[in-house]
Amino acid sequence: MLRATVFLLTLVFAATSAYADRYSDCHQYKGDTDHIKNPDLPIRACTQIIESGRESRKNLSIAYYHRGSAYYQKIDYDRAGPDFDKAIELDPNNVDAYIARGYVDLDDYDGDSNPAIADFDKAIELGTKRSLAFYGRAAAYQDQGEYDRAIADYTKTIALKPEQSTAYSGRADSYAGKGEYDRAIVDYHKAIELSPKWGPYYGDRELAYEKKGERDKAIADFRKALELDPSDELDYKEGLKRLGAAPKKTNAAAQKKDGDKTATITGTSQEMELSFWDSVKDSDDPAMLQAYLDQFPKGTFAALAKIKLKKAQ
Repeated sequence: MLRATVFLLTLVFAATSAYADRYSDCHQYKGDTDHIKNPDLPIRACTQIIESGRESRKNLSIAYYHRGSAYYQKIDYDRAGPDFDKAIELDPNNVDAYIARGYVDLDDYDGDSNPAIADFDKAIELGTKRSLAFYGRAAAYQDQGEYDRAIADYTKTIALKPEQSTAYSGRADSYAGKGEYDRAIVDYHKAIELSPKWGPYYGDRELAYEKKGERDKAIADFRKALELDPSDELDYKEGLKRLGAAPKKTNAAAQKKDGDKTATITGTSQEMELSFWDSVKDSDDPAMLQAYLDQFPKGTFAALAKIKLKKAQ
């Protein structure tokens, strides 16, 4: 009798442990658009939980959200969307599902009024993870050409998550869309400061410099973008060609052959400061001058910036 009891308890424990493992395998996503190594794992585990017939509506909502997130990572929007729909149907307060469905609509935007905005509105109303919702809504407004609304939401995102480089880059894109290239350049500077290895930021800032007629800076940014992001090599080389420049030689032997013994200073803090100062020095906007001081409080032009800021105020 004792042996039978021990055996039954062992089976119960094994089943409970296996089910706990399923939960762990299913609940891989944290609601912040993170990626995992193997999205098929949560798809299998969450499907088993969904089909078990033993979960509450709230737990089923969570399982559908995580499975949808795995499909989203696999860029399978046709499966991700319905899972997020089901998650919301089961639990109308599942903020993660609203945000995730909003990002599906954002990525699948076809040029009409974007339904993602309604989902981000709801997520903001629910009051949690608002930086993700503000950022997503900003991107949706930007896609629709509503740049002022996009700028307002990017600004709210930055207030909640000041280390998010994509928020500065997005706001810069919206300023550029309005033709406010000085403001755009200030935000591209900040995005680059936060993520200096991300080549597309240099490519975006180049376009703003090009619009302002600052050819040398545009060329420097194209070359830096090409160095960091060779996947867009054709676009960057075409841009350099448009500006009448050639890609900079990076091979050590080629540099020696050409007698080029001058080390490049692109991307150094000194060049970034000078470039930043050039973009704000003629401005009467206190926010732009303050942005320079925030980034370079002991910079070469800090004293002058403080004088100009005082006058602008």
